[in-house]
Amino acid sequence: DYIIGIEGIHEFPNRLQHQSWLNDKLTCVARKDNTTIGDRISLDEFKKMHHIYHSTLGTPYAPTFLDKWLKQNKINRHITANVSGYLSAAMITEMTDYVLTVPLHLARKLITKMDLRIVEPPATFPDYRLNLVWHPIYENDPSQIWLREKLLDLPNQKL
Repeated sequence: DYIIGIEGIHEFPNRLQHQSWLNDKLTCVARKDNTTIGDRISLDEFKKMHHIYHSTLGTPYAPTFLDKWLKQNKINRHITANVSGYLSAAMITEMTDYVLTVPLHLARKLITKMDLRIVEPPATFPDYRLNLVWHPIYENDPSQIWLREKLLDLPNQKL
């Protein structure tokens, strides 16, 4: 009934309804005892680091919104590993000097369970935005209104 789409990757056709669902800051995570990285990363440092690439397909052939932003700004990064899941990406980060870029909400969860720490990314990084998308045929359906309200409230709840 609904699609959760990342702004900047998906262009939503005008015929579909959509609403901002979750806005978050991008941040980086690194192993707690990684001495190659401080508490903050400059853009020049970011370009030189080894990165874990998270993609739902686990391939660089499905660029993320961050990749599109990097390309628009003519910034290259060194991808060392491609993975399809955040957990495996975090596990690799925990065992190496690689860096992983994720939404801050996720980073805060990862550092409570793993030997990782949050590292401030370059100041110019884009925000992470998710949108809720649905077909207008469901706009006034009572059950869909209920579900949409529940979905829209999820980011406000402590999960």
